[in-house]
Amino acid sequence: MSRWRRDLLELISPGRVRRKAIPPLEAGLRPNTRLDEATVLAALHPMGLDDVAMLEGQVVVSTGGFLSWLVEDGLQTFVELPGTAGALASRGDTAGRAGSIVVAVEGHGLVEVTKDGSVSVVSQDPRLTSCVTAITALDDGSLLVCVGSTTTDDWARNLMAENLATGLLLRVVDGRVEELDRNLAWPSGVCADGDSGFLLATSVGHRIERRSLADPGRRGKPLLDNLPGYPGRITPASQPGEWWVAMPYLRNRATELILEHDDVRSEMVSRTEPESWLVPCLAIENLYRTPLQVGAIRVLGEIKPWAPTRTYGLAFRVNAEGRVLESAHSRADGRMHGVTAVLEREPGSVVVACRGAGNVLMLGADH
Repeated sequence: MSRWRRDLLELISPGRVRRKAIPPLEAGLRPNTRLDEATVLAALHPMGLDDVAMLEGQVVVSTGGFLSWLVEDGLQTFVELPGTAGALASRGDTAGRAGSIVVAVEGHGLVEVTKDGSVSVVSQDPRLTSCVTAITALDDGSLLVCVGSTTTDDWARNLMAENLATGLLLRVVDGRVEELDRNLAWPSGVCADGDSGFLLATSVGHRIERRSLADPGRRGKPLLDNLPGYPGRITPASQPGEWWVAMPYLRNRATELILEHDDVRSEMVSRTEPESWLVPCLAIENLYRTPLQVGAIRVLGEIKPWAPTRTYGLAFRVNAEGRVLESAHSRADGRMHGVTAVLEREPGSVVVACRGAGNVLMLGADH
């Protein structure tokens, strides 16, 4: 049914129209305050970090145009890159290659960095120079790379676009780039599943699916579908057959309503500044100048934890059956919002990158 027919039917007979519901945060995704209670390992300015990965037993963080070690008293820079460092992927000792990290550098493509700080080019293919959202290294040394969009590097602008499915899934082998799939709804996470396949997250599609490496371009079976948020990067947990998922944004009904009405969406995009769009975001830089959106307003000087909000903090662990085993939240009244990466470096030791808050956290045990 077309949108105008649905709107007309809703006007005539409201009870006959069913809007797509946002699933509640329940079961394994039940809200808590674990992110706010976590230990702060490093503090930067908001939006000052992006991804985390392991390099020969040490945690590496991408911070602007640098890669930094996570040390006892914060972060220690060990290499400067020619552009902004984004997604990271660890490469082990395979095919005679020493341990290294592959980095997506905005405007330059993919580079490989070793522990001594040496940098080498992996690929400068034009498709890899902008909006690389996630990378994973396979056992054969090749890379799977997600490109969020070929038309914009702004997640919010892609969400509001008429055609929001312009992302790519690429494979890089010895510098050669192969296109595996296209027209994806902002692919944001990819991770090998240890069983001749991989997981792929599509942020705007609210979906995580399993695909086969033998036929990676074929749409896979959903592991999780119609999620209550927009999933991001995926990393393996210490237990085989389990993964950690970062969820940078939470869905809200106000944004869903705008997406259902093209005229409202078009007017908002054309007549207001992006900072004032009624869409989820990683962080709100100036709370007092933010319009009273989505109901997240102060009541008697405070924001209630259950208030609808544009920013949220969420990371969760899921198994091969699609069951969410545990989650860590920072609710509307919390600070640790905008989770862009999770890394379990050893059992019980989980590092979380909160880009919105500018903090690297060590997650405490689930209660």
